[in-house]
Amino acid sequence: MAWILILVTFLIVYCADKTRCDDPEVYLNATGLIAYNGFPSENHYVDTQDEFILNMQRIPHGRFRKKAREGVVVIQHGLTGASDCFLINMVNNSLGFILADAGYDVWLPNSRGNVYSMTHKKYNPSQEEFWGWSWQEMAEYDLPAVIHYVLNVTKADTIYYIGHSQGTLMANAQFSVDKDLASKIKLFISLAPIAKVTHIEGFLGFLKPLLTQKGAELVLGKKSFDQNSTLTKWYADVFCTLLPTEYICNGLSSVIMGWDTRNLNMTRVPVYTSHSNEGSSAKDIIHFFQEMEADKFQKYDYGAEGNLKHYNQTTPPQYDPRNMRVPVAMYYGGNDFLADRTDVQYLLDNLPNIVHQKEFPNWDHVDFIIGKDAHQFLYTDIVKLLSKFS
Repeated sequence: MAWILILVTFLIVYCADKTRCDDPEVYLNATGLIAYNGFPSENHYVDTQDEFILNMQRIPHGRFRKKAREGVVVIQHGLTGASDCFLINMVNNSLGFILADAGYDVWLPNSRGNVYSMTHKKYNPSQEEFWGWSWQEMAEYDLPAVIHYVLNVTKADTIYYIGHSQGTLMANAQFSVDKDLASKIKLFISLAPIAKVTHIEGFLGFLKPLLTQKGAELVLGKKSFDQNSTLTKWYADVFCTLLPTEYICNGLSSVIMGWDTRNLNMTRVPVYTSHSNEGSSAKDIIHFFQEMEADKFQKYDYGAEGNLKHYNQTTPPQYDPRNMRVPVAMYYGGNDFLADRTDVQYLLDNLPNIVHQKEFPNWDHVDFIIGKDAHQFLYTDIVKLLSKFS
């Protein structure tokens, strides 16, 4: 955990002069980040079949051309992330900006329950019903709603899909069961890919004793995660009292994700942390715990009686990646304790149409979105691959 001490020490020293922490990008939302860096921006709102309203940002073209000529790209964030994950590095090292300048029409969705997508037609965030979902509903409802909306607005026949972490989980699940949706994907680029998560380590691995439903609900609650659960209240009350800087106190997700400072632009840490814990549901985290315990890529487990009600069988249905025919490019890290190399191998062994794969031996989970060498080693490769499939 030496990296935590390094990060804490840096932030205390760096922010002692408060003018250093007045970087406007700390306080800008996704639309503001896009405009601040000189790109055109649009806000779009997407209705899901189960009545959530998702906010999505669009960069319709780059800074140097008035029209995107290379195609349409949807970039989906991961667990507790948001659209701004792909906008918070320097402009020449943020995937959203790089693809826009490369000639792509870039769409950045926000999954239900993060800070941009907090609206439902019947429920409000103070009600448990608002939070009654996991990544399963993100796959079943959010992903199709976003893709069909983008296709309708752009009049494109197919799109490129890029997912990070949970963004790959959603796609691996839904593309394996929805052949029509899968047919709309020209290429699926999978960053820090997950399906099975049996070998998760680090902070979530530390919480493995909570694998029982009651234990997890006791600690996490039944509403939001990384916003007002018992766990995050403890984090704020204890940890942030000892180290009362807004960047430290806003960084629970950085602990979960496993930042390794060796590949971070340390001058950007206040920007990273201020855009890191965008929220999800406690049920989403519990679903991950269930997968860890079951060693299966499966739907949410409601118990035998609940499963009969939801699925008409006593056990939760499993997803089968072998049914997914979408061309997939796999990029994975050797130092990633969330997308563990053993779990990645499950996808490598079962996906039938892998067209490209590359391992980064020293990368962790967030290097794919905020690594200081991401442009050099990953994004350049992605642009070339997209061009190949255009």
